Amino acid sequence: MATTKRAERKTEKVIVWLEPQQAEWLKSKKNISETVRAMITEAMNMEKLAASVKKGKKKVTANR
Repeated sequence: MATTKRAERKTEKVIVWLEPQQAEWLKSKKNISETVRAMITEAMNMEKLAASVKKGKKKVTANR
């Protein structure tokens, strides 16, 4: 079986249902895949930051 770029990069195809205006906005971007990956990466980073801040608050409260 031939190796494809998708297999090399270990990406997965995901189907997402969007509101019409969301789909329209996304289609207006130059590279939809890169836009979605960037948004997900940003969301993941925000979650990590929120968890870090929450963990930091627990430490500060415990030290009081």
